[in-house]
Amino acid sequence: MAPWHRWQEAGPICCELFRVTWPSVLSGVVAQAAGLTTVFFVSSFDDPYLLGSVGLGAMAQNVFGFSLGLGLNSALDTLISQSHGAGEHDLAGLFLWQAQVLSLSVCVPCTVALMFAEQFFLLIGIDPRTAHDAGLYVRGTLPAMPLLFLYSATRLFLRASKITRPDFYVSLVAVVLHPLWCVLFLHVLRWGALGAGLTVSSTNATSFILMTAYVALAQPGPSRQAWRCFPWPCQKMRAPGARRAAARHAGGFRSYLAVAAPSALLLWSEWWVYEVMSLLAGLCGTISLAAHTAVCNLLLIMFMVPVALGGATGALVGNALGEGSPGRARVVIAISCNFVASLFIVLAIFILLLRYPLSHLFNTHAAFVSTFGQLCLLMAPFILVDSVQTALEGALRGLGLQKEASKVKLLTMIGVRLVGAYVLALPCGFGVLGIWTAGLIGMALTLAMYLRLMRSANFEAISSGVRERLHSQSLSTLSSDAPLGDSQERTKAEASGS
Repeated sequence: MAPWHRWQEAGPICCELFRVTWPSVLSGVVAQAAGLTTVFFVSSFDDPYLLGSVGLGAMAQNVFGFSLGLGLNSALDTLISQSHGAGEHDLAGLFLWQAQVLSLSVCVPCTVALMFAEQFFLLIGIDPRTAHDAGLYVRGTLPAMPLLFLYSATRLFLRASKITRPDFYVSLVAVVLHPLWCVLFLHVLRWGALGAGLTVSSTNATSFILMTAYVALAQPGPSRQAWRCFPWPCQKMRAPGARRAAARHAGGFRSYLAVAAPSALLLWSEWWVYEVMSLLAGLCGTISLAAHTAVCNLLLIMFMVPVALGGATGALVGNALGEGSPGRARVVIAISCNFVASLFIVLAIFILLLRYPLSHLFNTHAAFVSTFGQLCLLMAPFILVDSVQTALEGALRGLGLQKEASKVKLLTMIGVRLVGAYVLALPCGFGVLGIWTAGLIGMALTLAMYLRLMRSANFEAISSGVRERLHSQSLSTLSSDAPLGDSQERTKAEASGS
């Protein structure tokens, strides 16, 4: 429990959390709007094969493409926030460079594999026309995949430095332009599924260009010292000493992967299981799939709040640990979890009371309305539990406890949610209700184990370890032949002080 004088900081911390969170929430909602816009334009062709192909292709791209690079970048939540809190901006630049190199390296095998998406779909029994169109959609998304990964790295770099407004403004402009790409590729050129994929590439490329231009010109926060657009050697990295430091630096890329691998597993386990849930729902019948899809659309919109709050919580916790303020980190976590729990209690009640009117926004078929209403009875507690565990997961990333958290997520998402969904939905015959029941149990178990991890964490020891590690890595870099940035002066000051 944080001391009373720490709780006196609750007001400023709440303001800071809100300042960092609201742009990320709006950015996520805007990004969802882009996907819905594509679906709207594809639906205008009144071709169920095309619409289904786009959905299938998007799932394949998410699982075998986008999620891989974005997962590797997620380590920046921990490394950049802690480095920023400690004032070690040179290290933040090195971590950003490592993330860019690794995520771009993933693009090569991903692109090669996804070029054969059509053959994969045919192999698992998808009908030839749907497989062909889904493969074309996937190919359309490939050109800008490297730019998406670079954009993601910059976005996480800024968020970990508590700068989130640029991402919202960039996303807003990109989404405003998105219908133009849809008109061009789908209605003017009439490129079908390939055109739908190219709209995604065009929006990703637009986001990258706008974000890069903003950071290059405005240089917000630590960007002047630490940010680079592409991971090719810049002036700081060309010097032999700097390259040796980068390679030596806590094991080179191995140190980054030690954080990135469990961070990526946290993202992959939930994302991939979510996609598999849709496949299982498809095996439960047309009405069940439609109701599941409608509920998921509502869930995705509401989910933007805990996702953004989790990112903001991780940034503030990492900053506090880097500054040597573990008590402040405790207060941040407590405020974040209490706020999101209070908000989603209200939303859960709202969903329970209005579940049938909400169903009419999607379909008025009696069977659909009934199934949708039953799913809402499970979704209401699900979103409450999921929102709190998402905020806690952000805090665990800020604390650098991804390895422990990833073990929990693998157990609960695969061992409980995935296996349980299959058993309850198909052998036990509960259908889509079984899928959501398993999801609720899995998320509740995740929350319970996350709370146990949080209670057992020694914040003072973690903060001390973070500062010692960053200081050691900084000295390793500074002792090289070509120190990075203005760190020579700090080295001289330390030497004279000793």
